[in-house]
Amino acid sequence: MKKLTALICAINCLVLCSCSGGSIYSNYREVEQLMIIQAMGFDRCDGGVELSVSSGTGGLAGQGESESGGQIVRLSAVAETLLTAQELIQDYSASEELFFAHTSYIVIGSDALSDGLEYYLDYIERNDTFRLDIPVFAASGGSAKDLVVGTGSDSYDAVNALRSIERNLGVRGDGHVYTAGEIAADLNVNGSALICAVKTVPVGDTIKDASEGEQTAVFDGYAVIGGGRAIAQLNAHDALAVNLLLNRSGPSMIAVEAEDITATLQLDDSSCDITPIFDGDELCGLNVSLKVSAALSEYRGEPDIKELNRAFERDLHSRLDAALTLSRETGCDFMHLGALLQKQQPLTMSGMDTELQRLLPNLYIYINVETEIDRGFVLSRPEVGK
Repeated sequence: MKKLTALICAINCLVLCSCSGGSIYSNYREVEQLMIIQAMGFDRCDGGVELSVSSGTGGLAGQGESESGGQIVRLSAVAETLLTAQELIQDYSASEELFFAHTSYIVIGSDALSDGLEYYLDYIERNDTFRLDIPVFAASGGSAKDLVVGTGSDSYDAVNALRSIERNLGVRGDGHVYTAGEIAADLNVNGSALICAVKTVPVGDTIKDASEGEQTAVFDGYAVIGGGRAIAQLNAHDALAVNLLLNRSGPSMIAVEAEDITATLQLDDSSCDITPIFDGDELCGLNVSLKVSAALSEYRGEPDIKELNRAFERDLHSRLDAALTLSRETGCDFMHLGALLQKQQPLTMSGMDTELQRLLPNLYIYINVETEIDRGFVLSRPEVGK
């Protein structure tokens, strides 16, 4: 009976505490007191590092406007370390506490990537505020600050721009936005990885009659990480090859030009087989076989399906060759084909997840592409006078 009385008294105390506006949690904060940061940028500079943050106007994904009433908060600070820069930004925004637990995107500048990725990944992994599934972008040939804060356009919203890229790449399968956890795991295997590259462009480059000075961000391929730093870039056109090689392509749209016809093809299905070629016991090459089916979505000119198929095969062959050549030239198995070979043939390819990178520069790579175009029918034109 005494225990029951004590329990009732404890519950009453909790109820009274909540009713009086207090909280049983020592770190309790009203959401109105928080400035929710959704995008962060890391840059290397003369003073050490520069941290840029943006709240975005869209609130959390799918949850309407931000707590700032639709106003974008953009701040940056230079310090010797990222944590010190974070404190400087907090001091500047004294009226509201910066809240990083809902950070949706991280952008790393080109100078920072060239200098070395380890410091920035370590900051993300050690900070219990961040999730390891947070998407990471590389600023293509520029600063993360330009992408997160913008370059003068008041309407620029980094959060919405990056969210649009992530969504579109996921739907179409043109590319893949790697998370901090995926990048760290890839680097742990053989020291190489890919990071989705983005750049800012004037909106007028893609949308007619856009406001002058308005900007947005677009997909720009992949930054190739080798030896812990950015060493090359795979352009946006050839980036599709990565998904094709790894069998994770989607309904991408591909413009193909052949003699007397320009057509848009939509990928329906694809499969890629990579098999090893041996000279005795020594791995001497790889045989890459890609099969793709696509639908003829639109065309202009005089259609010749056979010629269009040949042009389509040449286009895909060129993309695969560009990605595989870059891998050989850099000596980086950034697509982790060695791990794929080991998974397919665990007995003969044991240890290839780490060994392929060493062998790549001297391997012969044979590429074979087979395509099939569906919906290849052509609407006939009635003959005049008949």
